[in-house]
Amino acid sequence: MDVILSDISIVQPDIVYLNQARLPAISKRGVEGPPTLAIEILSPATTLIDRSSKHQLYAKYGVPYFWLVDPEGQSLEAFILGPQGYSLAVRATGTHPVSPPPFADLDLIPGSLWS
Repeated sequence: MDVILSDISIVQPDIVYLNQARLPAISKRGVEGPPTLAIEILSPATTLIDRSSKHQLYAKYGVPYFWLVDPEGQSLEAFILGPQGYSLAVRATGTHPVSPPPFADLDLIPGSLWS
């Protein structure tokens, strides 16, 4: 799904989440403006783009939450946007449940993401 951040900045995150307040942003073209959460699943071909270019682009256009899921490293990194850009809120691996923002009650077990 296209996420239209501006007339010249259109991205396609691997997973997009919009909270209730952002649902009106969905149009026939895609999501108009920043989603609540953009998730990128890293691969050898996209890691550099996801960790640098998209990271900066999402911050510039005000995506409040950004996750990087690394299948090779079997890790999840959840970032929160603040005045100085993104800060790492959670880096998780293994079998201990985590609640990455914006989902305070999620109890996600990172190891369950890998088959």
